[in-house]
Amino acid sequence: MYYEEFDEQEQQKLAETKSKKKQKQATMLIALILIGGITYYFLGYLPEERSRIKQEIEEAFKENYLVFPEKLDKSLWEEKESWEEHLNSLFLPSQVKAFGERMLKAIERKAEELDEEEREKPKKLREEAIKNIKNSLEENEDQLLYIQKAIENFTKKINKTPIDDLSTVQQEANSLILEQRNKRKRLYWLIPTHNWADRWLMRNKQSLDSIWNELAEKLKDGRKTYPPYFDARAVYRIQFPPSLWNDLSEKEKQLAKANGHSELTLRNEVSGYRFSPLIEEWEQKVKVNPVRGEIDPNDLSNLDNNALFYGAPRTGKSIMAEKLAYEADRYPLVVIQGSTLTPNKANTRNNIDVALKFFFTISSISYDLEDDYGFAREEDGEVRYILLIDEADQICTTNLLPPSQVSIQLTFLKECMGSDNKSEESKNLWIAATNHLDSINEAVYQAGRLSNPLCFSWTLGEFINYSDQAGISNKFPQHWMEAKTLNDEDNKWINEFNKIIFDGHFLPFWNKFINSNPNAEYEPDKDDDTNQGNSSNQNNEKVKIKWGEFFEFFWRLYDSKQLDNFEGKFINPRNPKIEEVLVKVENTLKLTANKISEDISKAIDTRLKELDQTANQTRQTIQNSQTAMSSTISRNLEEIKNRLQEIGRNMSDRTRNPFL
Repeated sequence: MYYEEFDEQEQQKLAETKSKKKQKQATMLIALILIGGITYYFLGYLPEERSRIKQEIEEAFKENYLVFPEKLDKSLWEEKESWEEHLNSLFLPSQVKAFGERMLKAIERKAEELDEEEREKPKKLREEAIKNIKNSLEENEDQLLYIQKAIENFTKKINKTPIDDLSTVQQEANSLILEQRNKRKRLYWLIPTHNWADRWLMRNKQSLDSIWNELAEKLKDGRKTYPPYFDARAVYRIQFPPSLWNDLSEKEKQLAKANGHSELTLRNEVSGYRFSPLIEEWEQKVKVNPVRGEIDPNDLSNLDNNALFYGAPRTGKSIMAEKLAYEADRYPLVVIQGSTLTPNKANTRNNIDVALKFFFTISSISYDLEDDYGFAREEDGEVRYILLIDEADQICTTNLLPPSQVSIQLTFLKECMGSDNKSEESKNLWIAATNHLDSINEAVYQAGRLSNPLCFSWTLGEFINYSDQAGISNKFPQHWMEAKTLNDEDNKWINEFNKIIFDGHFLPFWNKFINSNPNAEYEPDKDDDTNQGNSSNQNNEKVKIKWGEFFEFFWRLYDSKQLDNFEGKFINPRNPKIEEVLVKVENTLKLTANKISEDISKAIDTRLKELDQTANQTRQTIQNSQTAMSSTISRNLEEIKNRLQEIGRNMSDRTRNPFL
């Protein structure tokens, strides 16, 4: 029984051992299965699932090629650097699957958005380009009409331009706006050059930049502040001949008037205005095409057309330029008053000299004609016009001293005329006018510069010729016709005549004058007698009027605007000169001396006769007195003798007896 119990126990132990072994084997099997499953999950299923999801996501990116991970919401992969890194960090299938679904939906949504954006992209890019152009404008620039028009034109162009070319159009617009801005500010050296004057400014860019920046420094208020524009222009006036004026729009005409420009008109009488043969020959040559022209190398006498008009005031220098432009009717006439080329105080302070001011003005004229009035530039980059520099002798280096002391004599023109490089010279017709030829440097009116010096002053001979044509010279007195020349003072009055004044003012004056003063003689007033120094005037004898007195009398009436009130009475305008006074005084003294001598002679003769009579009477009286006196003297002498004898006796007695 003991053994049986032992066997049962052994069997029980053996059974337990087997059971434990089976359990252990089962546990080992389960563990192996779990390990295998986990190993499969992590080494097989999970990588495969991740790969599948990754492949689906990548396929989605490929199908929606406009979608890139960078365009998706990065919160999808939380704090990871990329969606792949986030996918590889997921271990649960549900997480992998959910992430894949979120990514696919995000890609799909983004693709839809990008499709919408792609459809709207051209529109947005064009709107952005237009916005960028507008953003490049300075304050209040959008209020300018030509800027508004430019924006409008570029908007139309952008809407027709392929997307890839929008940057080119935008750059073109910005360049145009900048160019227009620099034009408006007159910074001509900062914009593309067109002609020789622009190139001169460009060559002096460093100097001009320095001036511009100095102006900004003077105006700065905590920052660099530039003035609204660069002002170095002279004052000029544009006059448009009839056909050119008619071609302007009403808006352009109003702008021209607002800027001091106008239509070129002539008085009716100017069409019949006559000049010297030399001037009229030049006029006929130039009128065909009023440009500078070229010097003929085979005929040096055939000069180019540029000219210097000189002569006394009012002789028609400006009128000739106006007449030429009007009758040619091809190009505007631009008139610069010489004095406005003289640097003013502000110019001098900013180192702006005459040459810079002139070149700057020439550039400005071309831009004004092109931009404001629609004139086209020629091949050489110039706008064609006729330039008249009036009162050229008034151009000075400074306005602080009289022109006679600081006249620049037009020497700055040598910088832009007469060179070997004709492409750097103007092809426009240039005319300078002056009252004082001696104030112009001779080198300026040589061939190749102002090649034609033309004198406008009348001479006495020209005055007589015009008088012959007017039919009045036959009434000239003989003493006028005998005077073939005039002195300097008299000649200056004849120099000032021109045909308009001669016809319109002098001829009516002449008729009144000669009717009241036949043979150019007049009766001076009493106040004039002493001036004339002639005793015959007191007998109301007429005095001959000299050329110079006559001309000066006319011009004094003309200048004082009294011609209309002239009724024919001549009043000598001249006070006698010292030399004339001396001669007259000498003549008066001679006449007075002769009169005095004659009066003295008569008085002496009368006095001598009176003295002779008195002498005879005195002589007779003396003789009678002498006879009476002789007897009286004899008696007196006898009495004296007797008294002396008596005294002598008395003295003798006293000598003998001293006590008596």
